[in-house]
Amino acid sequence: MSLKEAKAKCTEIFEEYIDIHKIKAFDSGFMQPICTYFGSPDVGYFINFENHGINSALAGILSTTGLQMVIIPYLNNTACGDFPTFWESKGMDEAWEKFFCKKEFFGRKMHAIPGLKDFRDKNMDKNTCKYTSNFYGVGFAPSKTFAQKLVDDSKVRPKWAKYIERLCYFLRRDFFCEEAISMLMQEDTSNPRLLGFRACMDVLFKHYKKQEQQTQKQHLQDKQPKEEPQQQDAGKTKRDADDVGFDAVLLSSTSFAEYIYDEDNSRYDLDRVNNLFWYAGITKNKVKPPARGQTNKTAVVTPNAAETPEGKTTNTATSITTRNVEKETGNPKTLTPNLASSYKGSEKLLKEVERMLSEGKSQREIFDGCTAGKLGSHKDIMKAVQVANFNKFNRKKQ
Repeated sequence: MSLKEAKAKCTEIFEEYIDIHKIKAFDSGFMQPICTYFGSPDVGYFINFENHGINSALAGILSTTGLQMVIIPYLNNTACGDFPTFWESKGMDEAWEKFFCKKEFFGRKMHAIPGLKDFRDKNMDKNTCKYTSNFYGVGFAPSKTFAQKLVDDSKVRPKWAKYIERLCYFLRRDFFCEEAISMLMQEDTSNPRLLGFRACMDVLFKHYKKQEQQTQKQHLQDKQPKEEPQQQDAGKTKRDADDVGFDAVLLSSTSFAEYIYDEDNSRYDLDRVNNLFWYAGITKNKVKPPARGQTNKTAVVTPNAAETPEGKTTNTATSITTRNVEKETGNPKTLTPNLASSYKGSEKLLKEVERMLSEGKSQREIFDGCTAGKLGSHKDIMKAVQVANFNKFNRKKQ
């Protein structure tokens, strides 16, 4: 597969995935909160929204963000009064924090979220809900009138901001990259349009790595003083890639799968995932890697937090603090001795992983080999690799 073919295939896959992601984002930001508030998808209020009010929501999103959702709004629908101002209602902010913003509930229907129904029965009051006809003063005008009012009326825009913030929460770079890579790495055969992701990303990785090596080489040559001849000693040629802003992990990785995992093989490194997506033309910006000796940090969202360890925050919808990945997940040098003894997975899987590591197999080869042998799930294999790395480190230390 050529680079051009790989990029074309990647674009085709992401055209399908982005639609899936937008549907889930609209579900978690609008449809399911409204369904939860009214109590059931079968009640008349929610049916009215599905048939009429949804056009106002979609038109409002389009007019204020320019984001075209998968469902195209009917702008001449005159029942925009059927759009409820649900986030203004009692208990909905707490429901957002406890349920809707959680990654594990992204895109789930109301009845598939554990504990949500009980929470709704105890904490929500439908009588506090208002509709656009008396809240925004639009009445039963067409949806396009409602959408235009959100743009023109300075009193209405701040009220609408919460709705957009919570939708865009699911469209942040880290959230998108993690959801995308988690789904696409599975190569789910139930959706043929998503197949082939790994193959095209392997091709893109090789070209991306080659491009970065050439860029680094040129940068180092340009940085050397003109009056001094280029020296070939190890001290000069082995200058750290990170010292000039390059990704040392990329230069040492042998495959796409090896590159995107952190050093514990327990979670994805979202900065590296983003850079590959950037090279494929999916994300907008490339992320500068951390310098050698520093640890990658990941954004941990604490919705509506008034204060974080880093200090006070101002954005109540998406307050963000950073947490050190090394402290959170550990690496072979910091894992506790109880890790191996607490391993409850398949011993056959662990022995196979240890054997493949001793033979110098790459992470991709280990995952493919264990998957082909049906030795465990993706999560089981990751845990086994983590324990095998820990055992390997301890043997070296002894």
